Amino acid sequence: MRNILDFTKNDNVLQGLYSEKLFQRFSIFRRVYLELTPKFPNLRVDYYYATKGQQPNSIVADKAIALEKDTAGALTSCTAGFHFLGARSLLELARKLPSSTLNV
Repeated sequence: MRNILDFTKNDNVLQGLYSEKLFQRFSIFRRVYLELTPKFPNLRVDYYYATKGQQPNSIVADKAIALEKDTAGALTSCTAGFHFLGARSLLELARKLPSSTLNV
C-alpha cells in the first residue's frame, strides 16, 4: 500500500504492480483526493479483513497496525481503522435481513 499511497509516483509506474480493478479504484481515489486536498477535508479510511477464524494471527494483526499507520501518515487529516471480521461476524451479517417496506 505504500506504493499506491505515494502521490509522487505516476499511474504508469503503479499500473503493473496491482490488479487492474484495484488500480482503477485507486486512480479514482487519488484524483478525487488531490482535487479535494486544497479544501482541507477530514478523511476516514476503513479496511475490512475477513477470516475464517475468530481472530487473525499475530503477523496479520501486525500488518494491519502498520497499514493503519502508513495510511494515516500518507494522507493529510486522515484517520485509519482496520476491522477483522471472523466467522461469527460474517455469519451474523449473512443472517441479517435487509430492511424493507411493505406497502398495503
